[in-house]
Amino acid sequence: MELFYQRLRRLRLERGLKIKDVANSLKVSTSTYRDWEYGRSIKGEPYSKLAKILGVSIEVLLTGKNSTPARIRKELERCENALANLKKELESFF
Repeated sequence: MELFYQRLRRLRLERGLKIKDVANSLKVSTSTYRDWEYGRSIKGEPYSKLAKILGVSIEVLLTGKNSTPARIRKELERCENALANLKKELESFF
């Protein structure tokens, strides 16, 4: 079973983020964030910001599970892909 701090590190690495990037986004020191990835408990309520930075729901961040039905996840993925394609097209105009 994956523990929270292990999931936190895995999610960051999967997104190609550095510790300092996440720490800066959260407005905490690099050492504080690093401590979280080594199992130190988090003080306060940065969970929603962490989830947003890592691109996951709070549920996935905290439990590693996503109870959203598969059809909804698939539709969200389709929408995200369409949005990414639109952004690429817009960038080509500028």
